[in-house]
Amino acid sequence: MPEQPTIVLLSKGLARYRYNFTEHFAAALPPEVRVIACPLGSELWEVDWPALKATNGRVEYREFPRSLAELAAWRPTVLCTMEYPQQMLMPMFWAKKHGVPVIVFSDLGVHPPLQKQIPFHTRLQHRLFAHFTDAQVAMAPAALTPHGARHRPVHFAPHSIDTHEFSFRPALPRREGPCRLLYVAGYLYNKGHDLLCKAIQRIQSEVPVDFELRLVGYASSDWVSSVVQEHGLTSNTVITGIKKGLELVQEFQNADLFVFPTRGDTYGVVAQEAAATGLPLLISQFAGASYNLVQEGKNGHIFNPYDVESFARTLGSLMKTPARWGPMGAASRSIAEKFCVRQTSASTAHWILGQWLSGQSQHKYESAN
Repeated sequence: MPEQPTIVLLSKGLARYRYNFTEHFAAALPPEVRVIACPLGSELWEVDWPALKATNGRVEYREFPRSLAELAAWRPTVLCTMEYPQQMLMPMFWAKKHGVPVIVFSDLGVHPPLQKQIPFHTRLQHRLFAHFTDAQVAMAPAALTPHGARHRPVHFAPHSIDTHEFSFRPALPRREGPCRLLYVAGYLYNKGHDLLCKAIQRIQSEVPVDFELRLVGYASSDWVSSVVQEHGLTSNTVITGIKKGLELVQEFQNADLFVFPTRGDTYGVVAQEAAATGLPLLISQFAGASYNLVQEGKNGHIFNPYDVESFARTLGSLMKTPARWGPMGAASRSIAEKFCVRQTSASTAHWILGQWLSGQSQHKYESAN
């Protein structure tokens, strides 16, 4: 009797969007395919890990394998890993030794945008270990061209959220009051809050616009507070701290425009959250999400955050033309739905099923010492 096909997913964590991907991925597979998910570490965010382990749902949630013998006992037909942290390497090498296909999920690569923020040793590691994998799921546009082993099959399934959790806000008659700008990101230098403040300061020095800037994020707000004060924007800016769940959704619902001036992000899931809500997007060219979530002029703009003059001109023009916000927001929602996690997970499941589980020959398994 043929063995039950088994896909083992080894991930670095189980954030909400990753949990949603795993659940919809499993649901798209035939019922006879077993799915075991093993997050590494405690990066579970809003996911109730004990409750997941206690359920008997479509996915078997287990602790990360403590030994290769434990992994071997699961008899994986396909092994999926998240990037190449140290804990992933031995399972990956074990799988290659025993003829089990290895698929790496990665958001790193050499396709635009150029990921200057990724350390050289990390890029080198990818070049080396990519040769021990059989395929790659690109979670960001840059990963469409992997570091090393570029002959491997590549499937595009970018970091995605469930658009159904971010209800589309239909265009309403323009309310009175300031233009509400929203930026959701950690209060870190690389996120470019200072570049955003410079652009707004330039706009206000030329043709002032009534606005409110809301900065939602985590980490200490001391640096961001000083930047806001330095550029004379204190009276127009609200630094909220971290927001989750319904509170975060409400921030998107109450905004007019979403701005993402990052100096470098492999993707930027918050951009899809904004798009799913129906907001026009102004996304830095150094964010991976800009390449598949922004259609220039239709639902937003891609800009160079270092070019303050151009950045200010683009942002200022949109702030002053509220009649454009409704149509652009509707276009954002339409684009976001194309990359909803329900679509990206299902397409990945079908890709793996067609490549490695249809008529897959049986592998020989040996217990590891």
